[in-house]
Amino acid sequence: MSYKKEEVKCPQCGKKIRIRVYTKFNEDNIVDIVDRSLFEAKCSKCGYKTYIDYTVDLETPTYYLYYTPASDKSKKNIKDKVTRVCDTYDEFKEKILIFENGLNDILIEFIKTYIKNELKGDDLNNLRTIRFDSVIEDNIIFTLIGLKKNVAIKKDFYDSLMSRSKFKKPLRAIVLDSNNYYKYHKMG
Repeated sequence: MSYKKEEVKCPQCGKKIRIRVYTKFNEDNIVDIVDRSLFEAKCSKCGYKTYIDYTVDLETPTYYLYYTPASDKSKKNIKDKVTRVCDTYDEFKEKILIFENGLNDILIEFIKTYIKNELKGDDLNNLRTIRFDSVIEDNIIFTLIGLKKNVAIKKDFYDSLMSRSKFKKPLRAIVLDSNNYYKYHKMG
């Protein structure tokens, strides 16, 4: 895990905080990425904690993620790996959780659209976004942000969709989300 030292100003008191800015993570860092501790900075003067977003790559044996805050530029694909660009921390964390649970992110986006299409009235109006959360026993759990609700989809339903799906690999690593997943997915 290589890094360089940088200084940022504390948003609370203005004191300079020395931080480590990492350039690349691997599978050993996943827990610290998901709990966000690798992005945390604490001011030694006032004790204020903040999170510093910076560009970093995560490489595991099966997938490669580019975390590029505030930028959705495409990147090169890494041979023999699912390769994605994440432009927010929430997307970065979600992709890690999807891939670590052995799921297909394109199909997860399809299911999130299915869930959204089932909502009505105030639920639909108050929904901000849907995030993959976890797999618990034979259920895939999604969090409905804005509704303070979780939805469980049976793993058998996912497996059935997976067996009937055809996927097209993006030519470059891209942000893959609810706005574009359909370009890479077809039900057979």
